[in-house]
Amino acid sequence: MSSLATTLLLMSAALAADARVTTQDGTELTGTLEAVSPEEIRIDAGDGVQTLPLDQVRQIGFGEASATARPPADAVELRLADGSLLHAATLTATVQETSIASPALGDAKLATNLVQSVRFAAVDERVSAAWEEMSARKTQNDLLVIRKGDALDFAAGLVGEISAESVTLLLNQREIAVPRERVFGVVYAERKAPTGDVLCQIRTDAADVLQVARLSVTEEGLEARLIAGVTLTIDPGHARVADFGLGRSRYLADFEVNVRYEPVGLIALPFSNDAPITQKMRANRTLDDSRLVLARSVYDRFLWFHSGTTARYRLNRDYKRLQGTVGIDDSPPGCREFDTRVNLVIVGDGRTLLETEVRRGADPQDLDIDVEGIRDLEIRVQSPGETLGHCEHLGFAEARVLK
Repeated sequence: MSSLATTLLLMSAALAADARVTTQDGTELTGTLEAVSPEEIRIDAGDGVQTLPLDQVRQIGFGEASATARPPADAVELRLADGSLLHAATLTATVQETSIASPALGDAKLATNLVQSVRFAAVDERVSAAWEEMSARKTQNDLLVIRKGDALDFAAGLVGEISAESVTLLLNQREIAVPRERVFGVVYAERKAPTGDVLCQIRTDAADVLQVARLSVTEEGLEARLIAGVTLTIDPGHARVADFGLGRSRYLADFEVNVRYEPVGLIALPFSNDAPITQKMRANRTLDDSRLVLARSVYDRFLWFHSGTTARYRLNRDYKRLQGTVGIDDSPPGCREFDTRVNLVIVGDGRTLLETEVRRGADPQDLDIDVEGIRDLEIRVQSPGETLGHCEHLGFAEARVLK
């Protein structure tokens, strides 16, 4: 028996996880994830176990795709040298070892020299830019960061023990214990970035982002070996998605978006930049907090627009194709009796890439648009003329860009 077959056989007795597997062509399989290897995955979709080559898998989803990821209250944020982001309910550390406890990751220990920065205090818009700049510094000394009003300051030295009560700093050959409640964060001296191939990126409901080199299904959960070299076990109930796209594709819902609204029909009364709730653009949920329905097909990943909406995305010329499926949302009660039509216009750097009418009752339209060289992408959903604006809801399912 081959080593791969043996590995898969052993994994088949491990903890099974309910999952949604999305392939590179958009096909979705829902079932029990039984095994993951460097070459393939196995999923029991109810009609027997299916084996998929890993290079055909775009992502594996767990739980509700639209669920908001939130760190634990008063979470400590760790950024590792490999780019992974962890959130811990508790953290202690020595110069050699850092210990954390996390709902998603359980109790874990990792070498302190894998940690690039630790943030103890909540960040807000007044200091977020300063913290991002400071935590990205290439410094020869450790930095103990203190917040002073709307600014951040630091003392450079050698950070020693981090306990629940204090953070120790060796400064000018003096050891100082600073009360932890006064410490905003710690930035360690520049770490050497680990090397290796990323198999996938895993995100959890605690907003953890893990750069994974190897993934397997075990009796304890999803076992992830990070590029940094540490192995963490993720409770499948806290996992959200394992992205195997490796940056080749990205959902528009994951981009920052600039949205502009124009009054339409019955909501044509003047309003400020805060559009009425019925017109607000949404990602991965409709107006009534449900999944998107297009011609009786149900989608978890989508953009939801009301007419009068323009959404602008910065692609930075990094992508070649825009893909997805568009149609009129069939989920709102009472809307199916309306002959709803909207105009969809997609513009790249001021040039019209697509202009089409989307109508209720028509088959959803599959889009595959060339966006190579495009810096700024606009999606405009327009009312077709003098209408009431009622039920003019366009869904853009599986809206994504590919490299």
